[in-house]
Amino acid sequence: MLNYVMEVENKRSAVYDGDKEVGRCTYIENADSWDLNSNVVDPDYRGQGIARKLVDVIADHARENDIKLAASCPYVVNLFENKKEEYEDVIL
Repeated sequence: MLNYVMEVENKRSAVYDGDKEVGRCTYIENADSWDLNSNVVDPDYRGQGIARKLVDVIADHARENDIKLAASCPYVVNLFENKKEEYEDVIL
């Protein structure tokens, strides 16, 4: 079973399969927002919606803490453009 966690101390969300990290979405803190700059999933785990869920973990945390999000990671840029209505409340 996959376990998704928000790791604010590491500036990322991560997903673990047991003790093995199988994906992460990282961000850079700016003065008024977080820039999601990388989203990586282990090739053996691709095609399961993990990358999207990693963004959702950060987006949920951002909603709860009144943080706006930007994106420089191509995957996240594309996700925000194609699913804008789902993220419009947190997009900078």
